[in-house]
Amino acid sequence: MAIAAVLIVFSLPAFAETPFPIVDVEKRCTMAQDRAVRRADCIASEQRAYDAMKQNWHLVEDRFRSACVKQFGSVLMAYTAMERCLADSFAVQEMNRERPAKPFRY
Repeated sequence: MAIAAVLIVFSLPAFAETPFPIVDVEKRCTMAQDRAVRRADCIASEQRAYDAMKQNWHLVEDRFRSACVKQFGSVLMAYTAMERCLADSFAVQEMNRERPAKPFRY
């Protein structure tokens, strides 16, 4: 009976990870152009941020990815904002990472 319970627990599907967000950059940068931001500069910034996010997405824990997408994935959805959030989250993640204790040496 206990073996069956263990098998059921381990056969449950894993929680889905946060998918990589899709931003309508054309629309966003067209709207930004109305606020005196050059469209070409906006698209270039978004492209740099997108490329950095795509390259580093797998390095950041899902809880941080999810929080960044929730925070910047609404009306303010922009790769530039999410990329800064992910970079900051990765720094926190690395500061909190377990490191093997080194013995004290005399």
